[in-house]
Amino acid sequence: MAPKAYGIFSVRNNECFRDHAYLQWGKSEVSLGSCLILHAPTISEKEAVDRRALSPRQTYETKQIPLDATMRQLAAFLTHLHHNQKLNGRLHIYSVLPLQCVRPGVPAEYFEFIASETSMSSPLPTAEELRRHPWLIVSWGTVHRSSWRRTAAVKNNWLHALKESGILCFGKKIASKGKYALYNHVGAIRGKNQADIMKQLTSYYNEARNGSL
Repeated sequence: MAPKAYGIFSVRNNECFRDHAYLQWGKSEVSLGSCLILHAPTISEKEAVDRRALSPRQTYETKQIPLDATMRQLAAFLTHLHHNQKLNGRLHIYSVLPLQCVRPGVPAEYFEFIASETSMSSPLPTAEELRRHPWLIVSWGTVHRSSWRRTAAVKNNWLHALKESGILCFGKKIASKGKYALYNHVGAIRGKNQADIMKQLTSYYNEARNGSL
């Protein structure tokens, strides 16, 4: 059975954020896993205007959202990992850059510009919160530019938080630029078919259990 998807949104400094998202199976709030992507999805100009019109008392909002391709891939992997058993819990999705830019745009470029004008920092989950997840897929993609200094700093903060928590981390590591490892986005992993992709993800998970990020 397909999960339901939820996003937690906010407006800060007149900018829109998707601070967190999760997939929900059943009613349990127990974590079944987590994923770290580079940025939250872009939004339309109309949606940005509507969100900014929220009163201060409604700044944070949790609402059901459509499943996107990344969520479907994560749901398929979790189902595969649990051998198609009935699931009851949540899979959490974090973003290095929770700031949502308006289409069309490059979220990292937008973040770099906005962050140079005002403080756009978003609090990272605590080590205690991260330890509630049995694992985390690093899925922040393979694009990294030398001009993205603020983005690199946030990535570094994430790596420090993950190391401190001791959470099991894995992903398809492609290369490194400087001190930052590049990991395939979970939706960009290719195979002969879906079963082959699930096999790849499972192999990265099993390798991580005997190694480290």
